[in-house]
Amino acid sequence: MAAGVEASARRRWTFRLPRGWIAASAVLTGVAAYLVFTWDAWLTNYQVRWMCDEDRGFVLVQRADVAALGIPEEIAQRDSRALSTFGRAYPTVLAVRARDTERPRYELAERWPKIVRTYWGYGVLRTELSVIDLADRKRALGTTSLYRRVERHADRWRAVRAWLEPGAEQCVASDRVAFVSRVLAAASQ
Repeated sequence: MAAGVEASARRRWTFRLPRGWIAASAVLTGVAAYLVFTWDAWLTNYQVRWMCDEDRGFVLVQRADVAALGIPEEIAQRDSRALSTFGRAYPTVLAVRARDTERPRYELAERWPKIVRTYWGYGVLRTELSVIDLADRKRALGTTSLYRRVERHADRWRAVRAWLEPGAEQCVASDRVAFVSRVLAAASQ
């Protein structure tokens, strides 16, 4: 009888895990670790796309019969589609530098950077994209906003985060062709 009591006492104190519990907890821990490292990247990407889609540009003055448009070299380098996209809308599109002496009358200008949202490792940077008339005292004819995800600071987990996180979302000048076309109507071809 003593052996039977001992066996039943041992059975009472043993803890049995349901099947798959260990695998499920490992998967849940992996998902939690992934979210800890990447939540702000996903959130800032969502906010960049949402702000870009919801932004409405301000058109002060419209011009017609525009034959040439200048795009600063910095914008063309950051946005690989800018020259080709605007090239379909305007007869002549040139990448211009600040020191160029001959420039088109109308140009795009990206100015006034400001961080509008911040999180652990990333922020959302807003800049204003303006259509400038160089012949009219560099007057801004219309303005809209561009957004992109930027790193706030480097941290020791940077390599791990770069491997796990999604690519940076950005709203670039080529996303604003319709706005620029509203401000500057292309010359009839």
